[in-house]
Amino acid sequence: MKVSKVIPSVAWAQDKLKLFLTIEVKPKNNVGAPDLKDLNVKFEEKRIVVTYKLDDVEYELDQKFPRSVNAERSKYVVGGRSI
Repeated sequence: MKVSKVIPSVAWAQDKLKLFLTIEVKPKNNVGAPDLKDLNVKFEEKRIVVTYKLDDVEYELDQKFPRSVNAERSKYVVGGRSI
């Protein structure tokens, strides 16, 4: 049986030079720090793909950008409850 992937909640902010995405990561029952597994972040010229597992649930974000970004200079940070 194939399990569907869940799309995480995302906040988007940008200015003329930078684009910021914040992906919300909430553990089950919203208690404690999340235990992310199999995190994969892939930047491309016009999109980002983020996949991970949390509490036996698979999450996937495939976000397209309206304009090109510099994939080589793009980076991410894993915080307490966000990516």
